[in-house]
Amino acid sequence: MTPKKIFSLFALGPVLLTVVFLFPGIPTVYASGNFYVTPSGGGTQNGTDWNNAFAGIPSTLVRGATYYIASGNYTSTVFSQPVSGTTYIYFVKATAANSGNVAGWQSSFGTGQAVWTNPGSDEWDIRTSYLDFDGVTGTGSNNDYGFKLVNPTFSTNNQYIGEVQVWSTGSAPSNVNIRHVQMVGAGQNLTGTQYSVGLWLFGATNWLVQNCFIDNVSTWVAIVYATNITLDHNYFRNGGSNSSTHNAGISGGVSNMIISNNIFENLLGGSNTTYIEPQGNAGSNAITQIPGHWYIYGNVWKATSQSERTTQWANFSVTSNNIIDDVKFYNNTSYGLHGPIGVSGGNLTGSTNINVFNNLWVNTPTSDGLNNVTTSGNNIVSGVTTGYNFGDTPWTTSFVNPAAGDFHLTAHTNAGMSLPSPYNVDPDGNNRGSNGTWDIGAYEYGGTNTGSSGSGGISLQGSGCTNYASVQVTGITNPCPVFSLGAANVSAGGVLSLNFSLNSVNDYFYNTLYVSDCSSGTCQWNKWNQAGSAPIPGASINTTLPSGKATVNFTVPTGYSVGPHFILSWDWQKATNLNNCYVGPGIDPATTDQTKCGTGSWRIQEFGVQ
Repeated sequence: MTPKKIFSLFALGPVLLTVVFLFPGIPTVYASGNFYVTPSGGGTQNGTDWNNAFAGIPSTLVRGATYYIASGNYTSTVFSQPVSGTTYIYFVKATAANSGNVAGWQSSFGTGQAVWTNPGSDEWDIRTSYLDFDGVTGTGSNNDYGFKLVNPTFSTNNQYIGEVQVWSTGSAPSNVNIRHVQMVGAGQNLTGTQYSVGLWLFGATNWLVQNCFIDNVSTWVAIVYATNITLDHNYFRNGGSNSSTHNAGISGGVSNMIISNNIFENLLGGSNTTYIEPQGNAGSNAITQIPGHWYIYGNVWKATSQSERTTQWANFSVTSNNIIDDVKFYNNTSYGLHGPIGVSGGNLTGSTNINVFNNLWVNTPTSDGLNNVTTSGNNIVSGVTTGYNFGDTPWTTSFVNPAAGDFHLTAHTNAGMSLPSPYNVDPDGNNRGSNGTWDIGAYEYGGTNTGSSGSGGISLQGSGCTNYASVQVTGITNPCPVFSLGAANVSAGGVLSLNFSLNSVNDYFYNTLYVSDCSSGTCQWNKWNQAGSAPIPGASINTTLPSGKATVNFTVPTGYSVGPHFILSWDWQKATNLNNCYVGPGIDPATTDQTKCGTGSWRIQEFGVQ
C-alpha cells in the first residue's frame, strides 16, 4: 500500500510560530534486533531467544541491537565494539515486562540483580563509544538496582581501578549513558598503591550517569581530560580516605560538568579535602586553568556517621594552584556536616564567575565561608559556632524528617533568587517559584510538578514539560517530552544529545524538529532536519520495552542567546492493524479517516543555553 501524502512542509527558514505546522511524509525507519544473555547461556548460544541465550555478554556486538541481561553472576566485561556512525548498543536488565514473552523465559531471569565481580580489576572496561546501559530498577541507597558491579579487593598496581573504567587508548569513549547501576567498592583504605573508585574516566566525552548508587569506595568519581559529563539523580555514599592520603569525593579535569539532584552521604576519614574538587589535568604542581563550566544544583549533602569529615570548604573547592571559570552553585542543601562548610574558587586569585545562590546549610557547626567567590546571595547558614557565618537570610522553617533523610520543607523559606532553566526545577520535578516563592535549598515547598522528575525512564530532571505561552500550536494535548536530553543545559556551539525511546511498533517520530531562539517571551523556530546524517528513529521495533532507542546530537548554533530554549517535535501512534498510515496536523478529514490511522501529539522540551 502506498502511503498518501497527507501534509506539506512548513517554511524552511526561521519563522514566528503563530500558525499550525503542516508536516510531510514518512519517518525514517529504525531497525534494531534483540539478543538475550544469561550467565551460562543455552542451546546454540547465539542469543536469539532465552533458550539460546549468550553465555555472558559476547565480545562481538551488533550496533543498533538491544541485549537483555538476565539476573545472575558475571565476570568483568570489556566493551570495544567499533563504532558505526552514531548507532548505539543497548544493554538492559531483563524483566518480565520487557522480555518475559520471549521463548525460554524463566522468572528467575528477572528476579534479583545481574552482578559483575572481578576482585582487583574493573567490572566494566569501556573502550568504545555510543553505549547505553539501563538496569531498569533501583532507587536511593537500596540494594534493588538491576545492574550491580562489585569489587571487594583494592588494586595494588599503583593505578586507579574502578567499577566502571574508561582509559583512552587512541580515541576517547564518547556518548555513553549509564542508568540504574549499583557500584560497590572495597572501602576507604586509600594509600599510594591502593585505590577503590566507582567511576574512573580518562578522556570521556558526552557521558550521562543517572539514577545510580556508588558506595563504599575511596573516590566516587575520578575524571581526567573529559568533556560534557552529567551526574544526575545519583546516590553517593561512604567515600573517603582513612589514611594520610588526601582525597575528594568527585575530582577531575572536566569541561562542562553538571552535578545535579544527587545525594551525598558521608566522606569518611580524616584526609578528605572536599566533596567536589575540580582539578587541572596538569596536576597540582603547576598553576593550571581548570576546564571550566561546572554547574552544581539541586543536591543534598548529609552526614550520618561521626566519622564523616572534610578539612576545608566541604561542598566545593578548587584544588591548590588551580583556577577555574564559570561555576554555578545553586539551590543545594547540606545537613549536619562535621567539616568546615563552604565553597571555594581556589587559593589563587584568578578564578572567575563563581556564583553561589539559594543554598541551605543547617546543623553545620564549622564554616570556612566563601572564598574567591564572584557573587553570592540568598543563602541560609544555621548552626555555625566556629568560623564564618556567610548566610544572608534566616532559617525560619524546618525539614520534614532529617533523621530519616527527608529534607523536604515544612513551609516556605525566605524568598530565594529566581534563576533561569535548568535551575528552575527541583529534584522532584517541581517548578521553583510556581506558587509565589522561590524556596532556598534543594526542594521547593508545595511546587507544581512538571511531569519530568528524572527518577527513571526517559525523563531528565531540569528539562521542562510545558505549554509554553508564546508557542501557539493547536492540538497539544500532552506536551510532555518523549525523549530525554543528555544534559539539561549546554553552551552555545555545544552538542545536545537527544535520547529517543519508542514504546511500541506503532510509535513514530517525524524526522524534522524545530528548535527555538527565544527573546522576551517570543520564540522563533528554526527547522532542524537530521534526515541526512543521524535520523530520528521511526518504527519497525519490538513491542517489548525498552527497545526502539536511538540518540541523535544537535549542535546549538553559536548565535543562540543565553537562557531557556525549546525543542518542538511531532510524533504519532498509528492503528495496530494498518500499514503506511500517517497522521498529523492539517489533515483533511474528508480524505483521511484519522480514527483508523491513529493519533498524534506535539511535544515541547526545554533546555538551557549558558
